[in-house]
Amino acid sequence: MDNNRTENVEKQEVQTDGTARIHLRPHHGVCLLNFRGEGYSDEFSRNMTAMKERLTANPEEQICITKGADDLCAKCPNRRENACSSEHPPLFDENVLRMTGFSYGQVLTWSEFSHATEPISLYRLEEACPGCEWLSLCRKIAADRISQTFQSLPGKLPV
Repeated sequence: MDNNRTENVEKQEVQTDGTARIHLRPHHGVCLLNFRGEGYSDEFSRNMTAMKERLTANPEEQICITKGADDLCAKCPNRRENACSSEHPPLFDENVLRMTGFSYGQVLTWSEFSHATEPISLYRLEEACPGCEWLSLCRKIAADRISQTFQSLPGKLPV
């Protein structure tokens, strides 16, 4: 497992079957589910949008849970070599690992990863990402996602 990744979305690890494996930090499984186009910079947002679209279109794509900078960090202005200038992301990563039972180096599909991080992205943001600068935006997006889910249910909900 290579924890010193410097590649971006266009330069991912190629597998023997010709497919690329995406490397993601654990907390980015939560971020991707609540991402709606806002980010640290335009370049970062474009990279995040491309990754979200790719994974949404290919839910069986393999990802590797990565410690340190990943394929999303490649375009982040807060990146400092294989780390972040903020002390928060490693804490967020450890929280998500604890909450999902996953571990660094684990390979699974985006479908499996997002299924495990979905409840966190909706109901456990404060526990997973305390002190995150995006927390208030994520809470709003999560509330909108929950509301849309209930609105799509047939019939009326009990009062």
